[in-house]
Amino acid sequence: MRHMSDDHRARIRETDESVRGRLGRSGWPYGADGDVRTRERLAAWLNGHDLRRSNGSECLHWLISGSCRKRNCIPGHRGWRDHLTAWISDTHRVLVSHPYHLSDDSRAELAEIVKRNPGVVTDIQREGWYGNGTWQITLWAER
Repeated sequence: MRHMSDDHRARIRETDESVRGRLGRSGWPYGADGDVRTRERLAAWLNGHDLRRSNGSECLHWLISGSCRKRNCIPGHRGWRDHLTAWISDTHRVLVSHPYHLSDDSRAELAEIVKRNPGVVTDIQREGWYGNGTWQITLWAER
């Protein structure tokens, strides 16, 4: 924070305060850890959905069952799986991905996940809190 303006520092402090207790021991995920605009978008998204960072695996096993024996058991950076983060609320487990591209194969894979797993809902948006030209894919599962 050495070369930041007072306004920039104040925005970071305000954003950090707005998510107190939501990030757990993991802290800000990649992307939001160094960019104040991304951090602000993530804070608004977390607060809007009453989510907090999960210490669980960032994978479909965790999303669907609530546990996984491996940390990140599904190879990352494949298809729709990029910049994965896991979040929880009192009622949901949430897996979020921010790929730079979303192919037809990835869309078909996501549709198949929803079809095979009743209670899993997918929300695909052209842009989300990560920014930088990425899509936001959010998978919601009831706890």
